[in-house]
Amino acid sequence: MSRPLPREESIKLNAPPQLQIIDTAPDEALDDLACLAAYTCETPTALIFLVKGNYIWLKAKTGLKTTNIAGVLELCSLILPTNEVVVVPDTKVDQRLTNAAVVHLYPNIRFYAGVPLITPKMRILGTLCVIDHIPRELNWEQIEVLQALSRQVIRQLEQQRNLTAMANAVKEGKQTEQKLQESQIRLKLLNSISTRITAGMSVEQVIEHTIKQISEHFKSLRIVYSTIDEQNINVLYSLQPPGMAPLDQIVPVQDLPEFVNSLRNYRPVVTNDVTKAPWLEPCTEVFLSFGIAATVSVPLHHSDKLVGLICCDSPEPRQWTEHEIATLKEIAEYLSFALKEAHAQQQRSQVEAALRQQHQQERLLGKITQQIRRSLNLEEILQTTVTEIRDFFQAERVVVYCYQQGRNGMAIAQSAHSSWTSSVNMRMDRSWFEKGTQFSQQGSTYVIDDIEQVELSLEFHQFLAQQQVKAALLVPILENYQLLGMVAVYECSQSRHWQIWEMDLLKQLAIQVAIAIQQGKLYQQVEQLNSNLEQKVEQRTAQLKQALDLEAILKRISDQVRDSLDETEILQTAVEQLALPLEVDCCCALVYPLEQGSSTDCYEQITSVTTSPSKVEPIAEFPEIYQQLLQQQYLECCFLSWEEPQARMAILVCPIVDEQEVLGELRLETLPHHSFNDVEIRLVRQVANQCAIAVRQARLYKAAQKQAEALESLNHLKDDFLSSVSHELRSPMTNIKIALKMLEISFKQVKLVDTEGKIQRYLQILQDESKRELDLINDLLDLSRLEAGSEPLQLSTIKLQECLPEIIQPFAARAHSQQQLLEVELPTQLPPLNSDQNALERIFSELLNNACKYTPPGEKITVSAWSTQTKIQLRVSNSGVEIPQEELSLIFQKFYRIPHHDSLKKGGTGLGLALVKKLVEHLGGTIEVESATAQTMFTVQLPLTPNFSNKAVSIKKFHHHI
Repeated sequence: MSRPLPREESIKLNAPPQLQIIDTAPDEALDDLACLAAYTCETPTALIFLVKGNYIWLKAKTGLKTTNIAGVLELCSLILPTNEVVVVPDTKVDQRLTNAAVVHLYPNIRFYAGVPLITPKMRILGTLCVIDHIPRELNWEQIEVLQALSRQVIRQLEQQRNLTAMANAVKEGKQTEQKLQESQIRLKLLNSISTRITAGMSVEQVIEHTIKQISEHFKSLRIVYSTIDEQNINVLYSLQPPGMAPLDQIVPVQDLPEFVNSLRNYRPVVTNDVTKAPWLEPCTEVFLSFGIAATVSVPLHHSDKLVGLICCDSPEPRQWTEHEIATLKEIAEYLSFALKEAHAQQQRSQVEAALRQQHQQERLLGKITQQIRRSLNLEEILQTTVTEIRDFFQAERVVVYCYQQGRNGMAIAQSAHSSWTSSVNMRMDRSWFEKGTQFSQQGSTYVIDDIEQVELSLEFHQFLAQQQVKAALLVPILENYQLLGMVAVYECSQSRHWQIWEMDLLKQLAIQVAIAIQQGKLYQQVEQLNSNLEQKVEQRTAQLKQALDLEAILKRISDQVRDSLDETEILQTAVEQLALPLEVDCCCALVYPLEQGSSTDCYEQITSVTTSPSKVEPIAEFPEIYQQLLQQQYLECCFLSWEEPQARMAILVCPIVDEQEVLGELRLETLPHHSFNDVEIRLVRQVANQCAIAVRQARLYKAAQKQAEALESLNHLKDDFLSSVSHELRSPMTNIKIALKMLEISFKQVKLVDTEGKIQRYLQILQDESKRELDLINDLLDLSRLEAGSEPLQLSTIKLQECLPEIIQPFAARAHSQQQLLEVELPTQLPPLNSDQNALERIFSELLNNACKYTPPGEKITVSAWSTQTKIQLRVSNSGVEIPQEELSLIFQKFYRIPHHDSLKKGGTGLGLALVKKLVEHLGGTIEVESATAQTMFTVQLPLTPNFSNKAVSIKKFHHHI
């Protein structure tokens, strides 16, 4: 019996669980120890109580009635065991027991002594106590005996625990042995299942083998394998002992929600009695009708999805053992794995079979495609195609029908066993495949699995029966939705269920056959086009040959008339070169005079007889001809002779036209049976164009010659006039210069007073102007001699390092006075120059004079020189001034001055640069000018050793300066 302890005290006292003494049955050995304690202490009662959690529990007693146990335990609960011996001589005077009922009422306990039960690990398990109805004391011997007895109690408890542990160990050993035997049985069963499942077995074979093994193990039970989906539980395989009916029913899932949810949560459903299973209530009668009184259902999962279950059904209620349930669970786990592998193997096999089939299909398509590409013979291609299709489909006959536009199809290729009748030349009606046909049509494929099971038209049925057909697969051959033909695969001995892949393959083959038919048609068209093209090529070759011949004639005529500037010779050449190649009877060229009133027969060629111009043809007499010609249009007509009315001539008249007017005509005459073709007309027109260009060129040349002669005469007159004027003006200017000098001397001799300097200023003006006029006269004379080529050269060896500074020196002071910077850039070594030094000085003086004249203040003038292997290059450049690009080619002309360019108002005659250019050319050199970015450069190139074989060389000076 137990009693609760106060909460705060119960926490202190806890018996170790490993002793296994709590809630155990009373022990006689402990009762004996209690009697011994009572006897030793001379008390009527002794107790042994233990503490469990917040309860106090009586383990052994002596001298205590059952009716007093509760009161005594209440007293014991007030005096909790401690590490010390507790002795209460008189309970009425102890404050802890003041309110205890057993102290003041029956059984009137007045004495209490207790010894704690302490384990070797110093844990308090409870108390050995003695009680009495009268107050009293215990001596030390009695207390020591109680302590010894408490130790005996601990030993007895430990011994009892050890015995219990041994009993439990024996029991567990037996249970373990039993479980081991059960595991061995399950392992043997799993081994018998797994060893007979091979890699090549299908899913159905794996399930059948597993169910058989389970049935052999559970001999009196029915074993069922079912699949489960969202709607139903479907029995796939059932194996039952004799006396039980096979199970092949379908159970709706929605009727068993708890049952299905347990399976989906990987928990087997164990039913010992279906009449007492609430999860089977909606289907209890159904299960009983199946002969199921007890059942175990174990789920099979694949990829976290419930896919099936194994059911073990008993015809009688029974208690399913853990061994049976564990066996079914392990089998279900293995079967899930085996089915997964079988599914994977089956999928691999299906994929491999599909790949093999696809490879064979591709090989067949490739072979037929290659045959189509390799051959252009349609009959050969189709025969190869039907043979390959029959071998691949393992069919008894394959036929290709061809449809002509608006006609029925005819069998043009067949491959069949020799025992079957031929289908060649048999006709297939187009209307059998039009809309409304009754037999199965898969897309554009017509499928007949059994000729007797489909509804066909009488004509089509007779057509197939005539060819002994039992099953047929027909695919149309289409081009732009137009029916070209039909590929038919026939079975003649039996019906046949056609597969989807067979239909798809035959469609692809029909596409290739369509390509072959199109290719054959195109080949025939190409052959016809080639034939037509050959004829056109021959015609074109003849035309091209004629065009090339006429082109050669045109080139020959063009070359000859271009080389001539004689109008008569030009027309004569054209007539001669046209008459013979064109085989005309007459060819003539007529020119129109300026008054346009008549035409002159300039040259005429009649067959091989040539005549000179001899007649004038009035234009007014043939208005219908000349009106069209004067409008620059050619004319082709037939002419009747006045003398012989029956005689006719074919005439081609082509105008000779330039950009301005009609110059004449080319006329060709031949017999009427000969007409002029486009090539000949084009040739005559092109020759007329060439004649127009050449005639206009000849006339322009003649006019230019006359004009050149007139200009040459005027130029000679001008040069003679300038030369004469220069000579005539030179002597008076010389006398004026001498007179001015003498006048200046006379003024000095008479000592004439000139306070304001006017006389001197006037004399200076006269001297400057006379000098400028004399320089102009000298320039004109020099230019005249240079242009006439009468100026000799005075050759000498010139050292430019010495010569150039002397030439530049007079201009240095002038540049300084005008605030200009003059720089000289001469290399230390320059080769000697063989030339005329006076002419070189005059060239540099003119260039430097111009540079000083036109260079603004603050700008720079640079003189530089350098040499190559054969030439000396001299350059004079100045900055701050630029010549427009359009004026550069004009500045070397006589008397030319750049308009609006003399901003410094320096004036000039325009002869300086013209004279420089003539002098440079006289020395065998060249001069160039460049002007850009506010800088102008004159570059003179002179040969180191000039060739003056055609010039007069003397030691005469260039000219005299007065």
